[in-house]
Amino acid sequence: MEAFMKKRLLLLASMGAWCLAGCAGIDRDSAKALGNAGFTAAQAVQQQSDAASKTLSSLPEWWGVRDALVCANIKAPDIMKACLDNVRKQATQAQPDTALGQDQNRLVELMAKRAKAAGALRDAYQSFVNLASYDAGAEAESALKAAFGAINDFSAAASAISPAGAALPAIASGFASKASTIGGFLAAERQQRLMLDASQDLHRATDAFIAALSVERDKAASESLLATLRTEQDTVYSAFVQSGLISPKDALTPLLHEIAPGAQIVSLPPGANLDAINTASVISLHERSKRQQKAVVAAYDAALAALKALSAQHARLEAREPLDLATILGEARNVKAILADLQGK
Repeated sequence: MEAFMKKRLLLLASMGAWCLAGCAGIDRDSAKALGNAGFTAAQAVQQQSDAASKTLSSLPEWWGVRDALVCANIKAPDIMKACLDNVRKQATQAQPDTALGQDQNRLVELMAKRAKAAGALRDAYQSFVNLASYDAGAEAESALKAAFGAINDFSAAASAISPAGAALPAIASGFASKASTIGGFLAAERQQRLMLDASQDLHRATDAFIAALSVERDKAASESLLATLRTEQDTVYSAFVQSGLISPKDALTPLLHEIAPGAQIVSLPPGANLDAINTASVISLHERSKRQQKAVVAAYDAALAALKALSAQHARLEAREPLDLATILGEARNVKAILADLQGK
């Protein structure tokens, strides 16, 4: 009887060891599905980040063009020449150290780091898909390390614009140290445990990205960035119209086509109405700028929603619960659709 009980205990112990190896892992197909969804979400965020960074980087050009075109309104030749000489001089000098210039530089740097972090997170999700497909432990370790480093850089930049005392903490990958302790298991069991460790790292990285993006959305997207872009867009357009380079009717044509498709504006409107036409064109552009402002905020919100849904599904994956990836993919599509609309595609 005693010998039988010993054998029984040994059997139970071996089953427990097997469960520690196998039960601690996660389903391969679920990991692949979540990894692909994470790749899609991170890629959408990167595309939005790149677009925002390029727009902000263009602001100095907008300022220079505006200043040059304003000179066209000066009637006296000598004064116009002096105005243009001053614009040329400013164009060859470093950007003025004004509050607006500082904001622009700070936001350009912030968004460049966000784009890099999103790209690194995308690559980490691809490595997670690969890890679920074959022995890609070394690849996953490298990609996770790069993602954590880029996200920490983004978080530090976001902390610089966050309210006092709201500094975002740095994060550290635990994948490498955990992977080194996994030994003595069958290949399939080891792979499952590695996927679990990688998922936990990606979960942590995604949450850190959410925190940094939330700060940026609140402090940059809805304040400095959008207010600056709208104001500068309006003033540059007004300078184009006032200099005679473009016709104010060009700004009114999209509105006319919305309410009367196929209708055409006359080529030579009555001269007595030009002031009213100029005013109407500026108002039309201003209203379109406000719609773009709302679209940019919507893109931020869709990106945040995609990442939050991604984080929630990591929790389900690690708890071995069924996944629901519809929200992640839907919000990623929203980001891309809004971006395409903003770019006029």
